Amino acid sequence: HPYHPCFKARTGFSLSDHQHYGPESGNRFRLHWLAVERSCTDLAIPIKEQAFWFDELGHEQAYLLRAAFNRTGANWSRFTAIPVHPWQWQHLRNSELESSLATGQVRHLGPLGDRYRPGQSLRSLFNVSRPGKATLKLPLAVGNTSSIRTLEPHSVPSAPTISRWLANTVASDDRFAEKYRLELMAEYASTLFSGHQSIAGHLGCLWRESINGRLRHGEQALPLNALTAVEDDGSPLIAPWLERYQPRHWLARLLEVVILPVWHLLVAHGIGVEAHAQNTVLIHCDGWPVGIALRDFHDSVEYVESYLAPSTGQPDFGPRNTMYQNAADNRYYRMATPEALRELAMDTLFVYNLSELAGFCEDQFGLCEAHFWKQVRTVLANHRRDHPELEARLYQLGATAPSILSESLMTRKLRGPAAPECHHRIANPLTGNCGQTAAALITPTQSVRA
Repeated sequence: HPYHPCFKARTGFSLSDHQHYGPESGNRFRLHWLAVERSCTDLAIPIKEQAFWFDELGHEQAYLLRAAFNRTGANWSRFTAIPVHPWQWQHLRNSELESSLATGQVRHLGPLGDRYRPGQSLRSLFNVSRPGKATLKLPLAVGNTSSIRTLEPHSVPSAPTISRWLANTVASDDRFAEKYRLELMAEYASTLFSGHQSIAGHLGCLWRESINGRLRHGEQALPLNALTAVEDDGSPLIAPWLERYQPRHWLARLLEVVILPVWHLLVAHGIGVEAHAQNTVLIHCDGWPVGIALRDFHDSVEYVESYLAPSTGQPDFGPRNTMYQNAADNRYYRMATPEALRELAMDTLFVYNLSELAGFCEDQFGLCEAHFWKQVRTVLANHRRDHPELEARLYQLGATAPSILSESLMTRKLRGPAAPECHHRIANPLTGNCGQTAAALITPTQSVRA
């Protein structure tokens, strides 16, 4: 998150930890595995459990997992398996997990399975032994930017439901396939240790689909924040692409490909997603943008019940429906007003994503920011022209107000992760009369309590 004032402010990692588990080192490591009593776990998987472990681990490692169960006296009828990041294992073994290990409620099985490397967020781990297999998202009790990178407990068992709901929504609308290509890296399975409230969210796993399975012949992918990367020789990573396709032509195509899937999901269906430049993956053919993939849905998807399209419907959480239905708005996935959806989408897509690229294109390629935001407005105006049936829904969002609220990241960092969200008011470049730069987007003009 380079837009964040403290985007590398990791608290909890030693120098050795950075070398072993930081993405900069490129180190690869195996996960530790635990056998945990089923009464203390929430397991959500799409197929029978034994078949799941064989599919995820491969036959050899699945047999080694079973052997480790036998070695520790853990019976499969009473125990299930949870992978754990090696840093998190060292952090928990002599503290919060000590009593559970002593009673045998949790049993350490040792390291096994494929090797992984960390992504930008530290806790998302990419499989380097078998790149086509799932990315695992594991909790880490490490501060990174404004948050402790554990997992929100309610969201882990609900992740597969949210992913299925999004996938069904996208599949039901032909315009995503025909005009606004959107691939979803679904969180299709999850497990959570729920034995002790003191470590809620500190032990669990989300299995996320690999981008490899979403690419067609000749396509490649990279996270959107790589578009502002600079090579060792000082040249922009994307310079060859702009030379090949002409800067303004390429930029116009990029903005269509990046904006329209997120915007259409919001306006046509009433679903807001956290499409910042780390969660958004650009799909391209030799540098030419053809679509995007989104990831990280379990705790970053929002909707307003009254704003959902009639054909979309709410997610069905099964036995967990009552918990969500009885909860107050703004606590989980259900927000109180469309303004919350507007803020999520515009913060992550425009303020914390495209504003970085706008400044970069001006500095590196002479594409002035005023032209950049004019092109953004053109993309949105064309969507509005193509979908007159959405006019009333657009009005409800209030996306073209002269000023908008945006999350105050620095205030949140200084107050700590437990502090309530804070916002400030910023000029809105989508109004068409401000010609704002990226700097104006992230400079507070008014401090407002959430």
